[in-house]
Amino acid sequence: RLMFTFVSKGKMDIDKVIVFDKIDQTISIPGVGVKTAYNLGFGDYDKSTQDVDDKTNSNNGDMRIIFNTVINTIPLFFHQNPDSALFVSGSEEKRTKVYCHYVSKNFETYSQQFSFYGLDVQYALFEPFQPFKAYDGVLFYQK
Repeated sequence: RLMFTFVSKGKMDIDKVIVFDKIDQTISIPGVGVKTAYNLGFGDYDKSTQDVDDKTNSNNGDMRIIFNTVINTIPLFFHQNPDSALFVSGSEEKRTKVYCHYVSKNFETYSQQFSFYGLDVQYALFEPFQPFKAYDGVLFYQK
């Protein structure tokens, strides 16, 4: 587990956490094979459980700064786990759409460094990511 904590400085100060948790089972990627994968979790930091509360919507007015902070931890993750894959999915459909939309908008730039796959839960498989297609999550790894 790799964890980062920071403070959201918007309307109020809110403790935030980014957590990279190893997924118990390996992930099979078509045409690539099996990879160890981690889940990227993000949300408010719950001091009582010392864990992430990814269901809270704090509306603190600094969403772009927060999102960029999360994005900036990804190179640090891959520095420590270069042969692993990272899985991102929201705690609700709306958040998953935001993450998939972000990858879609920045696909050309990020695909120079990463290979992306979209999760299609209906067919229980990962497929090569197609920008602006609806997915249930995104899996990616360094090229």
